[in-house]
Amino acid sequence: MVACFLKHEVDSEGADRIYNVAVAFDGASGEAVATYRKLHLWGRENEVLDASPKPDLACFEVVGGVKVGLMICFDLCFPETYELFHANGIRVVAYPTAWDDELPFDSALSIHPSWAMAHGITLFSAGLHLPDCAAVGSGIFDAKRGILNYVFDPDSGTKLVASKLTLDWRGPNVEKAEREVFKENLALYSFEVLEAGGEHTLNLDLGQGTKCELKYSLDGGTGEGCYVLVGRHGTRYYDDKPPSIGILNCGVVYYSQKPNALTVVEMPTTGIKQ
Repeated sequence: MVACFLKHEVDSEGADRIYNVAVAFDGASGEAVATYRKLHLWGRENEVLDASPKPDLACFEVVGGVKVGLMICFDLCFPETYELFHANGIRVVAYPTAWDDELPFDSALSIHPSWAMAHGITLFSAGLHLPDCAAVGSGIFDAKRGILNYVFDPDSGTKLVASKLTLDWRGPNVEKAEREVFKENLALYSFEVLEAGGEHTLNLDLGQGTKCELKYSLDGGTGEGCYVLVGRHGTRYYDDKPPSIGILNCGVVYYSQKPNALTVVEMPTTGIKQ
């Protein structure tokens, strides 16, 4: 079992430190067998927690001698931890996280399997269940086959996600299941359409003293569609339900037809298959 805690430590200079840690426990003895301190803090964590002073190599062995590494949330976006995994032959990672599950920005359903396949590491993602912040997804993402199993259900509460794997991680074919993700309502976003040809700079004023700046070159045509720079400083909305979270968000979204105004993002929200 792997669980997250806040851990107090005293550093070499006698200062008190509070870390966000993932701890692996032996199923038979209940003893802690590995501890990982979060290296890259997110948002307000920086105000109350301390980042690990160095990348931690935290791992434990399961049946068959397979080594399982530990990593927490935002650290997935940085190279230090997965470089340690590769250097030490770790190809399976237990990964507690509080990742959003919404399109078009950084959905766990796209980021996590992409990370697993890019780095050749099977990722066991245990997501915080917080539907008002669009964080509900947990999944098993294979290094070779991508999504093996995934739960997306705002009403599910705590749920066990399982998949049959062989120790060489090639295993039998896995039944393809329908997946769902939140779709974000972009109607309140500011936007500018990207122009093709040459180099361009777009500045998108979001109010409250913030802006999105994009320097880009776009070669060739995009058919009837176009790329759109979108940004918002305010509250995030999914369909018609406002979750209790504020955002400062910029991104580039492809539209199949040039929009006069932005609506709910033009992406499927049911029947998304592996």
